[in-house]
Amino acid sequence: ISLGLVGSEMCIRGSVNVIYPATGRSGDVSSVEALKGVNLVVKEAETVALLGESGSGKSTISKLITKLLNPNSGEILFKRSPIGMIKRKDYAKNVQIVFQDLFGSLNPKRFIKDILLDSFEINGLAQGAKSFNKAEKIRLDSIKMGLPPEVLDKYPMSLSGGQRQKVLILKAILSEPEFIIFDEPMSSLDIKSQSEIILIIKELMKSSNLTVLFITHDFRLIKNLCDKVMVLSRHGSYSTHISSNEYVGSSRVNCNHKV
Repeated sequence: ISLGLVGSEMCIRGSVNVIYPATGRSGDVSSVEALKGVNLVVKEAETVALLGESGSGKSTISKLITKLLNPNSGEILFKRSPIGMIKRKDYAKNVQIVFQDLFGSLNPKRFIKDILLDSFEINGLAQGAKSFNKAEKIRLDSIKMGLPPEVLDKYPMSLSGGQRQKVLILKAILSEPEFIIFDEPMSSLDIKSQSEIILIIKELMKSSNLTVLFITHDFRLIKNLCDKVMVLSRHGSYSTHISSNEYVGSSRVNCNHKV
């Protein structure tokens, strides 16, 4: 696997080799090839939708990009540098992910404001705190997200699904990243919340130079936000790479059949 980011461009090319160990019912240890022969390019300020059935390797790709998983072979580059040589805080500041799990992604024992304040520390943004009011920035940004100010003083369990998703998006963008992965951002939301999240993401992309990878099956999101669509077949082999207009048009039926 070779991932190269020039500016904020993401490029996955060559032969991807990611293998997970597996244990059979008899106790025999074997292996499962999670990714094989995948090519993916996300240009600067472009949005790509990544589709695929369960087991196709979508989550594996997101884990590789966010340094949560190392490939068995190949290299991953960010701005032409191996990501292993980049400090974790520097990398986390520029590459963020909004996870699918609305419950497990937020610490249930901490107030929302403290979770968001922690992200400054984690992403190395605590420097210059005297001239930079972090709490005020969180308050203002939460209002832009459509979150009532009192949400900041609540625990995650007190929030609706839509509010939790907004908090996760806010948490990801506080570091002003160049590249964001949205992992199934609509899957756990009702129709009203889905529409709100689409508008929020669209505004974010309009107001900044974000490069975005969506892991999604949501047709409205693809139609409204994405430039290209990539479909992975089972076991992570490359399937097809087309524009979103092609997907929305005549190729939609064929792509859905593959998914």
